[in-house]
Amino acid sequence: MIKVYISILFFSLFLFYCCTKESKSDSDFFTDIRDGHSYKTIKINNQIWFAENLTYEYANCWCYDDNKENCKKYGRLYTWWSAEKHVPRGWRLPTEKDWDRLIDFFGGKDSVYIKFILNQYEQFKINFAGMRYSDGKYSGEGKLTGFWTADEDNKNYGWVKFAKKDVYEFTRGSAYKWEGFSVRCVKDLK
Repeated sequence: MIKVYISILFFSLFLFYCCTKESKSDSDFFTDIRDGHSYKTIKINNQIWFAENLTYEYANCWCYDDNKENCKKYGRLYTWWSAEKHVPRGWRLPTEKDWDRLIDFFGGKDSVYIKFILNQYEQFKINFAGMRYSDGKYSGEGKLTGFWTADEDNKNYGWVKFAKKDVYEFTRGSAYKWEGFSVRCVKDLK
């Protein structure tokens, strides 16, 4: 009889642990239990970054050109609000300062272009996913990518970190929050 109670107790603890844990993570991968997708991650200083774009499907996010194969290649394009709301529990949208620290970690603007833009750093690839305008048109596949930051320019515009194949650095731009851009997630280590 005691074995039955102990078994029930362990099973209950197991269910509690599994049902309250949003995700599992180790130093190289993070698995989002909402959809089972595993993301490559990279530890940089006191943070863990997604090394690839978010692909979680929810409202107000799209595959480039509405083609599911592009989601496999690039991840999804999100509105600012959808990006803010749908990062996995325990993760967040990076701020512009987070992006600047990441760029500095890899040697500054000059080095980051070679490592990320030309895809010579396999652990943190930049895929040129393009963008989606608020009217539903797509632009820039293979030429540019933008990443939402948590920072707002004003109530209708948020800040985006842009990378273009023909520009030597990441640039900062303000974009209408209903436009679609890529998302990288970051987690602070304690």
